[in-house]
Amino acid sequence: MKTRIYSVKKMLRMLLALTIVLLCSARVSAVTEIFLRADTTVMTMPDGRLIEMWGFAQDSVFGAHDGIVTVPGPVLTIGPGESHLIITLENNLPEPVSLVIPGQIALAAPASFTDDQGRQRIQSFTHETPINNIDPVTYEWTNLRAGTFIYHSGSHPAVQVQMGLYGCLKKNYSNGPVRQAYEGVEFDDDLVLVFSEIDPALHDAIQANDYGPGKSMTSTINYEPKYFLINGQGFTSAQTPLSIGRVNDRVLLRLVNAGIKSHVPFLQYLRGQVVAEDGFDYTYPGDQCAIDLPPAKTKDVLIVPDAAGTYLLYDHALHLTNDTTLSGGMMVKLTVKSAVPKTLGVVSDLTVAVATEVSEPTLKTPQSAAERKLTGRVALAGRLATAQMIADLDKNGMVDLNDVVLFIRHWHVRDVQSDDNPSDLNGDGLVDAEDLTIMSDGIRNSDIRKSPIQSGRRN
Repeated sequence: MKTRIYSVKKMLRMLLALTIVLLCSARVSAVTEIFLRADTTVMTMPDGRLIEMWGFAQDSVFGAHDGIVTVPGPVLTIGPGESHLIITLENNLPEPVSLVIPGQIALAAPASFTDDQGRQRIQSFTHETPINNIDPVTYEWTNLRAGTFIYHSGSHPAVQVQMGLYGCLKKNYSNGPVRQAYEGVEFDDDLVLVFSEIDPALHDAIQANDYGPGKSMTSTINYEPKYFLINGQGFTSAQTPLSIGRVNDRVLLRLVNAGIKSHVPFLQYLRGQVVAEDGFDYTYPGDQCAIDLPPAKTKDVLIVPDAAGTYLLYDHALHLTNDTTLSGGMMVKLTVKSAVPKTLGVVSDLTVAVATEVSEPTLKTPQSAAERKLTGRVALAGRLATAQMIADLDKNGMVDLNDVVLFIRHWHVRDVQSDDNPSDLNGDGLVDAEDLTIMSDGIRNSDIRKSPIQSGRRN
């Protein structure tokens, strides 16, 4: 009997050990698999010119062709706990391509060729995916680290990267309870900005099969870009601004230079801390408004806007043209919303008291007529006091003629969606009858002969 008990205990220990081993091996073998396809697309420049590009599409599986070819390619987001990445590549372009991620360690098998003088020349940083490959070709990284990285073709990069075979890969150090890009670098939101250029002469030569030895264009030594893009777009006045959250949010700008020229992203009326470069976080972040961004480089910049509004980010190296058209190129508008939307639920001692008085009777015995009357008066007083605080647009402690003038001045854009209209008193994005009611209640509860409603008195 004793031997039987010992055997059971031993079996339980073995089962526990086996379970632990299986769990650990399952965790180690967890793989993030992404399917990319290199293919052609056509981009329309701000002046209407059509440019043939090469780009990446993310498909659901190899050969599905259900992704959209974009330039830059899709942002590849890797989870904090994921360290093993396999990218399967399909090549529908007229020459072999490959895939590298500078800053991430991988086993490389550079491809070479023999030139007309019998010399071995490198043509790719790693193994290549042949033209119209039927069988999947994979690229693998087994120890991915957190950061912002550029991925691009490792084959004939002077041409293929310029043609559009590039994108951004990002991985956070942690996603919760507080998001961290790197250990100790917390942020609320992020925005990827990829800088690139286009030399139409190169693209025309590639499209006409007129690039290479013995042809009209033999190299990119005379590279002359005409279009300068951020996230694949040259700036125009009709461009939709990019939202970067609210006032006091910690916003991480992930800057990627996929071009051949250096650029200097400049934050107008904003300053940021450069916290990392090529996925390596800085020990001592630098406080800057102009960030040097050489080719194939990534930098992470943390900004904390202190005021709502629209800000410009543009290339301080002045690549600000769409071919011959000025006021374009590498420029983008960034919008910051107010820190807290204006609603009737403004937190104050009075509104908390009102909420208590109104909600608690449902849990008690029915109120008498006098109690109901008192509750109604308290609720009305709370509503009027809250409206008075919201309607005090110039924040001088009272609702007066200046506030009425400010409200009327913006009333003409009523019923138009807006995030920044000061007359949008309830913060629903519209200036409408509800805002007029709040302003009326604020005036109703105001008396300019009384002391200001807030602690800051007028002298």
